[in-house]
Amino acid sequence: MRINKILLIILLLAGALRLWNLGSIPPGLTPDEAALGYNAYSVLHTGRDEFGKFLPIIFKSFGDYKPGLYIYLTIPSIAVLGLSEFSTRFPSAAAGIMSVFLIYLVTKKLFKSMEIGKWKLENIAALVASCNPYLIYFSRGAWEANVSLMLTLAGVHFFLKSLEKNKYIILSSLFFALTLITYQGAKLSTAIVLFLLVAVYWKSFWKIKLKYLIISLASGIAISIPIVMTLFNGQAQRLTIFSVFSYPRPQNEIQSYSDGYFGLFHSNQLNYLRMIMSRWFNFYSGQFLAFEGDVANPAHTAPYQGVLLLADLLTLPIGLYALFKNKMSKGTLFIFLWLLLAPLSAAISRDQTNAVRSLNASIPIILAISIGISASVEWISKQRISITYYALFVGIYIFSFIYFLDAYFVHLPAHNSSFWRYGYREAVNYITPVEFKYKTIVFEQSFNQPYIYFLFYDAKTQPQKYNAFKYQKQANLVSSQYLGDVGFETRLDNIQFKQIDWSQLKNAHSTLVVLSPASIPPEILSNSKDFQVVHEIKYLNGRDVAFDMIEIK
Repeated sequence: MRINKILLIILLLAGALRLWNLGSIPPGLTPDEAALGYNAYSVLHTGRDEFGKFLPIIFKSFGDYKPGLYIYLTIPSIAVLGLSEFSTRFPSAAAGIMSVFLIYLVTKKLFKSMEIGKWKLENIAALVASCNPYLIYFSRGAWEANVSLMLTLAGVHFFLKSLEKNKYIILSSLFFALTLITYQGAKLSTAIVLFLLVAVYWKSFWKIKLKYLIISLASGIAISIPIVMTLFNGQAQRLTIFSVFSYPRPQNEIQSYSDGYFGLFHSNQLNYLRMIMSRWFNFYSGQFLAFEGDVANPAHTAPYQGVLLLADLLTLPIGLYALFKNKMSKGTLFIFLWLLLAPLSAAISRDQTNAVRSLNASIPIILAISIGISASVEWISKQRISITYYALFVGIYIFSFIYFLDAYFVHLPAHNSSFWRYGYREAVNYITPVEFKYKTIVFEQSFNQPYIYFLFYDAKTQPQKYNAFKYQKQANLVSSQYLGDVGFETRLDNIQFKQIDWSQLKNAHSTLVVLSPASIPPEILSNSKDFQVVHEIKYLNGRDVAFDMIEIK
């Protein structure tokens, strides 16, 4: 009963950290978040996605293709709460809370219960997970990868449970298969976890009754078929674009190394290996784990804060040492191999670091930290001045946690608002009431996909303006100049989305142009007779400008 009360308190803490101000922190919505929310809204009201396809499993989005489970999970929250940032992010936040509970269950299965006074290892793991920056980051945005992580944990839990009661292997297979229709990157990350589970628990796995293995395999394949088909019908091109293998050395560089032993020392194969290994080790660096986070993708972490608490740098190596100190059990072997292989999904990405693609690695890291905390507390309890050591240990963790809360809830909105596309909601809210005054509104085109914000926010405030039925009839995604990459929507009623060409716009009277300050030539700003800046939207740092709105008289 005591353990249940402790777990309940931990889950309440996890809920508070994931749900408080969810609609406004992070500030703004990424284009992918807006697309997930709008497509859920469209399916809710019409049964079709934004392009008119009936109840798809794979959703076309900006020319990319998204597995659709997150969209369907978002429908209930939008039905109850309406289309908003909160309702769009809620499935991820709920999955984040559920992940804390599943980490408790998985830890209990992997390790014999380790009690430290009134605490057990599974309780420590749940507490660490509830406060872990990595899990909090991806629970507070509409990240399909976070839901996939929760499903992976459920798959691991039921796999371990099936070694005792064979029928649970069917549930394990279902949860692992569902990761594939949740997140594109799960093709590799799920395969890694499944391979390790079968390899580590080989003898026990083959003792499972054949009928359950057959049913689990058949059900897993049935669910996975739509995703497998994307590998053959061109719906997985974005994975190729973001792969390190799509960036060979330039031909002129190859020729410069053409003399001597180029084939041995400077081949493309060795170059790919070098790139993968550098990204692999970047994951284990102090910069990524504790001090800077995902510098290649600032929206993935908070400013000057890694994916772990600073105090975790003390307990993580202690936990890793404890894993090797004693005879390695199957549970510890699985955790170690998972920690070693999980970053592979990010290592084959073009980015030097990629927190979302390596999200699965958070679980073995959290378990190693938990073991480190367990070992530390056990050592402290044996010391003469244990109270002093306890106070110091707890104080370091409290300081680290407060530092993280400050970085995320205070500094991220102020300093990282541009990475979360702050300003698009404000631009839509300004334009919508004055749209009738202008013959044309030209909104600067970009990979931020401005059209999706008009669909999202006008569906929220003016559902009749771009209602789902109306937009499905006019949806026209134009291919990008980058083959296989995302496309663009070019028009919504009198709003055009295109690159700004002032030579064409100079005589476009009764036009409102919305663009970033970097796209405004000095001569336009100085010509107040023909051009007037009628509105300005600043980022939350109060200094930098997100959008200027220029009226052409």
